[in-house]
Amino acid sequence: MWVTDQVLKRSPIELLQCRTTEPGKFLLAFTGDVASVEESFAIGMAEAGDALIDSVCLQAAHTSLWRALGSDVEDSESESISTESLLTVECYTIASTIRALDAGLKAAEARVDHLQMADDYGGKGFFVLRGALTALEAVAEATEEAAAERLVAQRIVASPDPALPDVPAEAVHLTLNMTPSSD
Repeated sequence: MWVTDQVLKRSPIELLQCRTTEPGKFLLAFTGDVASVEESFAIGMAEAGDALIDSVCLQAAHTSLWRALGSDVEDSESESISTESLLTVECYTIASTIRALDAGLKAAEARVDHLQMADDYGGKGFFVLRGALTALEAVAEATEEAAAERLVAQRIVASPDPALPDVPAEAVHLTLNMTPSSD
């Protein structure tokens, strides 16, 4: 809370999120004009010190990123994008997930199908993009560069099977019937 207080007092910004996430991490997200965000970001980095795991400061984030994060930003461009292939990306942190998603969306035309971060995902992030195969190849290169060592995995699925679900299941519950071995 100390860091959040210092960030808010530094310059006029709008607090988007200030909460704990699993496993035992803290998320602070804010927006505002470039100068205010940069000033507050710098003080947040300094105050967090060694407790800081990862961070991201974006200027002019892609509109599809805002939409994926739940904002009311209009994104009419994504409706006309090809959906012939998909790209799945998993990152170790929320910041690297946002950084990779923004870089990927700026690299080539793609549509965000799914974004999941932190809670119910062990603190990591995961997203699915759809688009033309050649576009997703460029997107994959950009996401890999942006996430760097925080990238867990990414895969392009060209012409996915029609039986493949549109988005990953919220939760999968398996029931195993096991009998003890007679050995």
